[in-house]
Formats: sequence, C-alpha cells, structure tokens
Amino acid sequence: MARLTRRQALAALGGGLLTAAGCADEDRRRRGGSITAAETPGPGVPLSFNVHPLGGRFVDLQFDALRRLKPPSIRVTLGLVTDTDAARAYIRAVPDPIGLVADFRLGPIDPAGWPDLVEATLRRYPTVRRAELLSEPDRQNGLAPDRYVREYLRPAYERVRERLPAVQVVAAAPGGDRKRTPDAFRRMTDAGADDFCDYRAVHVYFDDAGALSAIGGSTGRPILVTETGTGSASQHVRWYTEVIPQIRASLGTDQVFWYVLLESAALAGGSVKYGQLGFSVINSTSSASGQARGAPGSGLYSLITGLPLEPSV
Repeated sequence: MARLTRRQALAALGGGLLTAAGCADEDRRRRGGSITAAETPGPGVPLSFNVHPLGGRFVDLQFDALRRLKPPSIRVTLGLVTDTDAARAYIRAVPDPIGLVADFRLGPIDPAGWPDLVEATLRRYPTVRRAELLSEPDRQNGLAPDRYVREYLRPAYERVRERLPAVQVVAAAPGGDRKRTPDAFRRMTDAGADDFCDYRAVHVYFDDAGALSAIGGSTGRPILVTETGTGSASQHVRWYTEVIPQIRASLGTDQVFWYVLLESAALAGGSVKYGQLGFSVINSTSSASGQARGAPGSGLYSLITGLPLEPSV
C-alpha cells in the first residue's frame, strides 16, 4: 500500500498527534543530563545549531556558547577520510546530536565503497544515534536526486539497518533555492527516499510559504530542518522570531538547526563563500570577560542567552 504523504496524513488525523509526539521527543531530549538540561532559553522552542569542528580551534569558545545557548541538539560533520576525529570534542555536547556522514572536502564518492565508509564512520562515533547521509549531494557530490537515493541512500540504509540497528538514518537535504528545493525534494521521494530513511532533511534558506507547503506535502517521513538562517547579521533576530516559527508550523517540526554557530574561512577545511561568514551567531574572539559573545551586527546570541553585548579584548 502506498505511504501517505505528510499533507494527506495531517488532513486525515489533524496536527495534534504530530505536535504531541514532537513535544514528547523534546521532553525526553531535555532530560538527557547534558548542557541542554535547563530551562527553555529565549522565546519559543530552543534552537539547535550546526557546529563546525574548525580543525580543533575554538573548542573552548564554542563550548562556552553552547552551554549558554542550551540547544536541544547540534549537527556536526563526522568526516569520511579527512579529519575523522575532529568532531569528537563536540559529539557529546548534547544528548541527541546529528552526525553528518560526509567529508570536509567536496567531490565525488565511489558508490562501491560508500556503505563501508558509512559503517566505519558510525563505528568511530558509537554514541551517534541519528546519521545524515551527505549534505546537498546534488551540489556537493554531483549526484542527481534519483541517483543519490538509488546508489547511496538505499545501500547505506540497508547496511545500517543490518549492522547498526540503533542508528536512525536521515536522508540528505537537496541543495537549491525556493524554486529548486521543492522539486529536488519531490524527486527524491519519487525515487523511493521515504522507504530508506527514518527522517527527511531539508535546508530552508528562503521565506516562502508555498515552497514549504510543497516540501511538507511530498513526504510521509518526519522532517528535520538541518540548515536554515540568513547571511545578513542584522536579520538574524527577525529570522529566528518570525521566519523559523513559520518553518516549524509549515513542516510540522520543532527540530530546526541554525547554520552556523561559527564559520571560519581559514579553518573550515573547504571553500567558504564570503556570504557564509554572515551566518555566524558568535564572534571568533571572546568578550572582555573571556566569554563567547555575539557576532558583529547580530543580536541573536544575546536574545537567546539573555547576555548583554560585550566589547572584545
């Protein structure tokens, strides 16, 4: 029997069950006994973050920020063949991280060796219980949606189910803008993505209700927004207070990950476009009191933590 899409399921059952399940999951995560086990910070549901290992630099700074932001989760790249231990410092920072099974260098990946790479990566990080298999594979690895599902998602999912059954699989988010993302997301569904994952990921760098509705109606799996945000620091607060609530409501999810806690062109391990630096929530230098501080022009860190802006040392 064909699986119902999210839109069909919500039409049949209403949104209450989905909301209740999400609240229960959130409550369980908050009882994980880590830096997130505190009162809800800031307005609304806590915000999760993408965290770059940045070659081992800024560990203390980023940990200080995470302690104060109290995210329910983080998303961190685990590395396939380069910097394979770089995420180790962060992976226990929250009780339910998402491990991004991808490399810090972009390019093609041999499909014949892909399942072995996935298994080896997840065995290096045995506490990871949610694994996202690549990120924007159409852009970063040259994989069309149907090929990604056929040659990468399905074989890796079957390997994980067989040998690492405790790990939940997150299908990669396709790249694109408000026009291309819904189409690429649907093409993954048409290729069978829902049958070979536990979650569907999407990246939302647009404010478009129609595009969000099309994405939400194209899958029967729970959705994780593994990247969102804006590269304009002055718009960070607006995106958090106005756009993200709409994203959550449209896609039926409270699991939203800001891109990124801290970006660094010098330490990212790959090319970083100039505009990406504007997504950073914190500064790469500490405050006068030695604490993490908000990125220049952004009030988001201060809003969530309640800390005032402080001058740099």
